[in-house]
Amino acid sequence: MPAGNPFYSYITWLACRGNVSGYSCGAPGESCPGGYFRPSADVTRGQLLKMVVNAAGWPATGGQTFDDVPPARPFYQFIETGAQQGIIAGYTCGGPGEPCVAPLNRPYFRPSNSITRGQLSKVLTLARAYPLLDHPAPDFADVPLGHPFYPYIEALVAQGIISGYTCGDPGEPCPARYFRPDAGATRAQVSKVVAGAYGMP
Repeated sequence: MPAGNPFYSYITWLACRGNVSGYSCGAPGESCPGGYFRPSADVTRGQLLKMVVNAAGWPATGGQTFDDVPPARPFYQFIETGAQQGIIAGYTCGGPGEPCVAPLNRPYFRPSNSITRGQLSKVLTLARAYPLLDHPAPDFADVPLGHPFYPYIEALVAQGIISGYTCGDPGEPCPARYFRPDAGATRAQVSKVVAGAYGMP
């Protein structure tokens, strides 16, 4: 993460507060000594909960909400804390590879899946308790009124935390702005959004 990287200040701000950590050297293309952040890598659902729970300063909680996140699972304490804080609910059991285990029939969280930009918006809006917005004038052409993440995305727009993409890319005619709610979010992008939500000057 050189100082000239456009996301440098956000990542550094979070790292100095212990909200994010990187990877030790030694992976392909990563020489030693040194640590790496991998800013272009997608963020998993488990990693996002670690960033948000750390930034919020919530104390860890126990229990087990999700069948696929037992106490031994990486990110367990952050995911469980997020569930107890009401910012995540997961997926109802019964889908492929996700059996309902009686008597609790716990939901599943899928912690290793990449977070989408829409999901990120919902988690962060709920974590910060921003007012949900449902006004009839969408800011993004690909997030119309009625979209499942519409009120959360609009809430972050109102807070000045997200701005989306300008038009002109394939499938994004002008004039309009786009959010790409189903796209993944990189570690750098998530750092910028989380830092903005939690008070970076």
